[in-house]
Amino acid sequence: MRKWGARLLKDNTPIQEYKIKGRTVFVKREDLCTEDPMPKLAKLRGAYELLVKLKSQRVKKVGHFDTSISRAGQGIAFIARELGMEFFLCYPKKKELSDQHRIAQELGAIPIEIKPNVTPVCYAVAKREVESKGGVMIPFGVSCQESIKAVCREAAHVDNYLFTGTVVLCVGSATIISGILLHKPEAKIIGISAGANNKKQYQNIRKLLLPIIPGNVRLLPNTIPYTTADDFECPFPASPYYDLKAFRWLVEHIDQLEDPILFYNIGQL
Repeated sequence: MRKWGARLLKDNTPIQEYKIKGRTVFVKREDLCTEDPMPKLAKLRGAYELLVKLKSQRVKKVGHFDTSISRAGQGIAFIARELGMEFFLCYPKKKELSDQHRIAQELGAIPIEIKPNVTPVCYAVAKREVESKGGVMIPFGVSCQESIKAVCREAAHVDNYLFTGTVVLCVGSATIISGILLHKPEAKIIGISAGANNKKQYQNIRKLLLPIIPGNVRLLPNTIPYTTADDFECPFPASPYYDLKAFRWLVEHIDQLEDPILFYNIGQL
């Protein structure tokens, strides 16, 4: 069962070096963690582990809520199909179906359109719908122990030296940052929000990992709206809705960052 996972979920993604304003920036290319038809999204490792666990518990149906720009549902649709599980993909109703949700349906996802509202309300409605059909709802943002442990295992491939300076990454549900902290709780990490407020992100780290968050972790609010794509120039593939916004911050504040600088490109392409 892990055969396809080993083929399509890549461990030990490369570290590449780029010169930015005369400084060296090391980039963890987690956008290279998957192959088509899965999107380039690091947290799909955790989604795979979670679905395998649920399948072992004889769960046959699962559901997931996607935001309007998320590609997680596309990846989970493929995983569910390979594991022989029924998958309900919930997303805010809109006039035109997004490409990623169309692909998810082609992969076997059963769509459930939710009336647009704030994310917590949409998720609660989606959860009721999925459970009414006998399914188990995946935590929002795939924020679960399986995800942070999978991120932790991947972070262990990174040279320890690169965690002695500054780590910068985009933060959504705070799952990836929690996995990095599980591996290196002493790492100095700056997380740039892609949309969620920092208070909620801190709460999620406490829920997932640490009752008291160390002072070496700093989360900053987004300066570009969640659904607005950034067009900042970048020397490597970066999602305009996620990673690119954090990379812009890194470039604009690079003089304030301690070497070595590690940018964790979490993917969403």
